[in-house]
Amino acid sequence: MKERRILSKAQWLEKKMDIPSAKPFFPREDIDEIKRHLETILESGMLTLGEYTRKFEEAFSDVRKVKHAVAVSSGTSALEIALRIIGLEKNSEVLVPVNTFTPL
Repeated sequence: MKERRILSKAQWLEKKMDIPSAKPFFPREDIDEIKRHLETILESGMLTLGEYTRKFEEAFSDVRKVKHAVAVSSGTSALEIALRIIGLEKNSEVLVPVNTFTPL
């Protein structure tokens, strides 16, 4: 039977950092297209609530076959909207996961 070794927190963190995060691949032509769109967005001064957000909301609602879709800035915002829509009463208990992402 293999001997188990208990690691200190520092050792565990050091080993954990050896695991690479996902490294997405973007072909050169995609990078160029993304850059063009980013330049358009930055020049418009509308980082949010602009043409791209409106187009995204319309496309998303079409795909989901719903009348409306609203883009939000975070999962927290999305949860708040959902809880307001269902009429959650003040001081109600809501259970959510503690950690849902890997900080870099």
